[in-house]
Amino acid sequence: MIQKPAILVRRAEPGLGDQIGSTIAVRAAAERYEPIGYTVYASTGLQRWRELFQDQSYCSGGYVSCDLARVSADSLDQFDHVFTLDGIDEQMLNRAGWDPAVSKLDIWCGVVDARPENMCPRWRPTEEERAWAAEQFQSPYVVIAWRCSDSMAWKNYHCWDAVAVALAKKLPIYIVDDKPPDNRLKALLAEHTASPIILRNDLSLRQLGALLSRASLVLAPDSALVHFAAAVDVPCLGVFGGTSGQSTMKFHRKGRWIQGGIDPGWNCAGHAPCGGMGIRGYWCGSIVPREMAGCMEKIQPQAVVSAAREMLLNPRYHLASIAAW
Repeated sequence: MIQKPAILVRRAEPGLGDQIGSTIAVRAAAERYEPIGYTVYASTGLQRWRELFQDQSYCSGGYVSCDLARVSADSLDQFDHVFTLDGIDEQMLNRAGWDPAVSKLDIWCGVVDARPENMCPRWRPTEEERAWAAEQFQSPYVVIAWRCSDSMAWKNYHCWDAVAVALAKKLPIYIVDDKPPDNRLKALLAEHTASPIILRNDLSLRQLGALLSRASLVLAPDSALVHFAAAVDVPCLGVFGGTSGQSTMKFHRKGRWIQGGIDPGWNCAGHAPCGGMGIRGYWCGSIVPREMAGCMEKIQPQAVVSAAREMLLNPRYHLASIAAW
């Protein structure tokens, strides 16, 4: 039984990026309210996310049952205050006598925005996981997220193969995915067996984090790897189409983004074709679902390669010197 006074910060969304982003609120709530006597707890929608974060000490209460992320807030009588992070508007159940508007301002503006470093959870692999990564992967190397989700076409970039071939002339490329290779990826791996292009789709979450923590650069669409790269404090180049790179990466200390273009003929102004993205200030290039990747396709591979090379050579990102391209 949870002992009062207690606060729960919960996020039921299943995506890893959603959960990494939610640690911002967990850390902020703990910083704001634990000094005045509250115990802050957190709950994620899936058990495997809890396993990833539970040892990171974001809050004194730790990560508790995943079921608490999904049940009705009204049933959580053991908590004085519940912050529910799902949906367009964060909904809060107020049992502590606080003004919800003021409490929301404290959490999201007064604490988080004033300290941009809280925009990533600063997740760290263990020493054993770092040693494992050092044994597995040649360094320096670049990590590319092959695809985000088949259900979100506006986040998938279809030119990663050209980008990987260009960058592999100088550095090993590790392509990460959580599925068996599709036909395009099979062709890339078959045609470039002499090049250091390697597929890893067998990594656990913690192994993935250890791999990212040693990378010279991470390339990814608007997906979990953008946020995970920020969490381990490595440079990341995000490729954005139907969502906003500026909104997503503006606080990422070593982040940079490329934004896809809009065709005036798409008439997307005022629409929200990307699963409600328009409501959140995002935009997309089509109201036809099968054409949602159009804005991503406007990003030329050479533009991604050029931006990646600039980041690899720029001392701003605290990278070791890499041979001239």
